[in-house]
Amino acid sequence: MSETTITDHNGVIESFTVVHQEIAQSLIDPPYVLAEIRLNDGNCIRCVSTEELELSIGSEVSLTTRKLETGSGTRLGLVFALKCSRNTNE
Repeated sequence: MSETTITDHNGVIESFTVVHQEIAQSLIDPPYVLAEIRLNDGNCIRCVSTEELELSIGSEVSLTTRKLETGSGTRLGLVFALKCSRNTNE
């Protein structure tokens, strides 16, 4: 397995799904968004968000790490949040 260093924490959503079904031994309780993000540096990464977000393909996002509360305790995870759009006509 190769490692990728994230040099730019900003990008756009290329695909996503909202997970509603509980998965055995999952670190995150549903519902949550699982998304594939194309970072501005060209790397692609899969990450999650537990926030209620209105998403679409092409939504600008910013990655961050945050503590996630789960049924089995607190874990550190890579999550994303929506960025303010540069286009104010949306």
